[in-house]
Amino acid sequence: QLPLEAMILEQGGFEDIRDAKASYAGYWKLTGNRKGLEITAINQQDVLEATIESTSKGFQELIQTYASANTPFACRPDPARVPRYDDYKHLARLDEWANEEDTEGDSA
Repeated sequence: QLPLEAMILEQGGFEDIRDAKASYAGYWKLTGNRKGLEITAINQQDVLEATIESTSKGFQELIQTYASANTPFACRPDPARVPRYDDYKHLARLDEWANEEDTEGDSA
């Protein structure tokens, strides 16, 4: 997400911020234990630029893929990796549709 936001920044996608260049991206991990805060920083300009460029290329590829009428929008792209709890499962109405499929053809 951070490289995507850096890409948006550099392309003028934030209102009131123009002609800006990302100079730092940092992932902060708050552990709540004695270890405390862990920061993974991308602050070397060449590394950050390469990361943003790679993100931009990948994002454009995703747009092209999903803009195709032949690309399905699967709600569970990889069923083997379905999380134990999904905040958005109710939006896909999977349980409702699964029940409909089970009863399809049954007479009431």
